[in-house]
Amino acid sequence: MANKLVNDIIGIYIDVKEITISIANIDKNKVNVSKLIHIPTDYKAEGIIKPLSLNNDFFSEKQKWAASFRDIMKKLDLKTTKAVVSLSHDFSITRFFTMPLVERKFWNKAIPIESKKYIPISFDELGYDFYAYNIENSNKVGVCFSVTPKKTIEFLMQLLRQIQIDLLIAEPSAISIIRFFNLFIEIKEPSVMVYFSADDVYTIVDINSIPFVFRYISFSNEAAFSQRQSLDIKGSIIFAQRNISNIEFKKILFSGENSDKWIEQVERETGIKPQILKIDDKINTSDFNISTAISISASLKYKRKEKYSIDVSENEKNKRVNRVVKNSVFTIAGFISGIFIFLFFINFLEDYLITSQIQDIASKNPEISEFEGLTVEQANDKIIKMRKVKEVFSKILTKREYFAPKLSDLCDIIPKDIWLKDISFTNPISVNTDANIKIEFTVNGETYLSGDSRTYYMDYFMKEIKKSKNFIICTPPMGGLDYNVRDSEFSQGNLNSKAAPATFRISCYMDKKSKL
Repeated sequence: MANKLVNDIIGIYIDVKEITISIANIDKNKVNVSKLIHIPTDYKAEGIIKPLSLNNDFFSEKQKWAASFRDIMKKLDLKTTKAVVSLSHDFSITRFFTMPLVERKFWNKAIPIESKKYIPISFDELGYDFYAYNIENSNKVGVCFSVTPKKTIEFLMQLLRQIQIDLLIAEPSAISIIRFFNLFIEIKEPSVMVYFSADDVYTIVDINSIPFVFRYISFSNEAAFSQRQSLDIKGSIIFAQRNISNIEFKKILFSGENSDKWIEQVERETGIKPQILKIDDKINTSDFNISTAISISASLKYKRKEKYSIDVSENEKNKRVNRVVKNSVFTIAGFISGIFIFLFFINFLEDYLITSQIQDIASKNPEISEFEGLTVEQANDKIIKMRKVKEVFSKILTKREYFAPKLSDLCDIIPKDIWLKDISFTNPISVNTDANIKIEFTVNGETYLSGDSRTYYMDYFMKEIKKSKNFIICTPPMGGLDYNVRDSEFSQGNLNSKAAPATFRISCYMDKKSKL
């Protein structure tokens, strides 16, 4: 099914002989090719070509095709900046192999190691990708593994970047050919696909849309091949059956040019009559060269849903890694954010509870309002001062027994003609404990005595007070004790008034630091 949401993609097939560029779309199960261009490479390869042996020389700025490719691409009105590259069998290696069953989590390490048995090339400078799956009813893993030099990919990416085109993936041509066949017929069972071009024949043994066997035969300028009587399809089938047991092939598909010439020979060899895939009415081009088919297939890479993808450029692998990293980062960030949100909620709840407690205490203790608007330092200073005031009040309140013994002594020694009217106690309060503050104990009284008798009794009273142990603190050096007598106003001038008593005051004062 076509994916209409995907924009047009440039399909580029790179072969030793030519580079084919196309843009294709799928419309109602028909392939519409809007662009199709062949660019000859003029590259001369001598002798037998071994896979990857030409890459370093071919993918170079010194080759004429690089400049031609850039110039032609700049002139084309492509209306897209995305490209999928398909590399021919000369520039990439694709192998299918089976290996003992291992857990999927170990595949990324185990499969590249196993692949070295089938691709005996150092992987240090190779880009690779693979598709692996558990083979049913077997203790084996099937692997389709493909490689190409990293320098090849770097050159292609740089070349395309110069003309503002992004390389999405680079895949081996074997994958592209299978996709091309699947554009026109749904293949669900093991099949053999053969594509005939003017000078070339491509044979692919397809199992689950995976190229189990890929063979290429060239007839160009080879006299030996002109007499060839077999495509050796039977040998390819036998090879597949040896690797995967209980597999049966019932379908052989032919497509391309002059394919009907090989039908009888293949049927005699395999016992299976090939089915010719007619695609004339399903594609709007009469160019059925193999390079055209592969280029069109590359252009339609993202137009169809596929269960796997092989990208030797490693772009998709890097994107997957980036997605995993991003997802991991987002997961970790989300987890950390969740912790912070949880801690924020806990902190908010604690603040709410503490604020509620403070408001409750404040409502019961209005004095707390004095601390509003103060800094921590100011609040601490205020607390220190309040503690000092508390200490002062504590001293005052805890010495309430101070009066009782003194009053008792006064009652025992006071003469009968003298009486007391009031007693006062002065204890100044200061936050500064070092201040020189005096405590004063004052007794006010009256008497009708006068003259020498008053003087005698007052002196006697004072002497007895000084003897009392409860008044020792009123003696030097920490204190003092004195008295004064004041005659009544009547005695000073108003002779007609009733006689009034004289008043006296006894003052006992002591230093604040003395022990009460």
